[in-house]
Amino acid sequence: MRSILLLAALASLAVVTYAAPATAPAPAKIEAVGLRIVAEALNKDDSTRAFNWTAGTTLALRLTIPEGSVLALTSKKINSLKDDKGTDLTKGLSQFDGFPRISVDSKSFLVEVETSTLPAKGATKLTLKADLTLSVGTTKKSTTLDNVALKEGTLIKGSGIQFKITKVSKPDFGEDEMQITLHSDKPTESLAAIEFQDAQGKTLKAQRAGSSSYGDSIDIDYAFPKKTATAKIILTEWIDAKPLTIPVNLTIPLGL
Repeated sequence: MRSILLLAALASLAVVTYAAPATAPAPAKIEAVGLRIVAEALNKDDSTRAFNWTAGTTLALRLTIPEGSVLALTSKKINSLKDDKGTDLTKGLSQFDGFPRISVDSKSFLVEVETSTLPAKGATKLTLKADLTLSVGTTKKSTTLDNVALKEGTLIKGSGIQFKITKVSKPDFGEDEMQITLHSDKPTESLAAIEFQDAQGKTLKAQRAGSSSYGDSIDIDYAFPKKTATAKIILTEWIDAKPLTIPVNLTIPLGL
């Protein structure tokens, strides 16, 4: 049985800067910012498995662009993941996780590489080669829609995005009096913001209450403190989204 590798030196994890082509919005900085290694459970008893996580290796990457905004991670591919003992960690199950997280300022995103394979005993570093493709935007355009009826069936059309109000109800919890669901059957990665105002241009205190997606479809819920029959809607979109492929070539010390 392999012992669990205890990792305590994230400060020493690798950092690399990728110089983007002249047509790209900016260079990109790639950092390894987290590492988790979990051994198999003792005698198949899951109560003995560390971190309440499946056995294997997880590596967290953070990518940052100083110009433009990250709209989405559109494709990801692991080319190789090995330790310095020659162990191929792509054997068995290996993948990028399905839920990359974009920072509040849209300058960075975090994504994890997961594999069911453990580094060899005595290994001191990992080397990852991969390709990540982002959708990056630099220019926004706003569409103002006056006197929009907040009722089921209403269409909300921007420059390239269209939503339909599919549900108007009272939220299941909380003190808000109304919640609407906006539905789109097409990708909405170019959406930058939605603002709701009253007829006088005062911002309504509508809060995004959640979302769910399946394939290219998405439902976004907004909760309103008071019932509102109509609103001015300002739909802001990124209009120049471009793909940016980042080659990843990182060597990550385990810090043992």
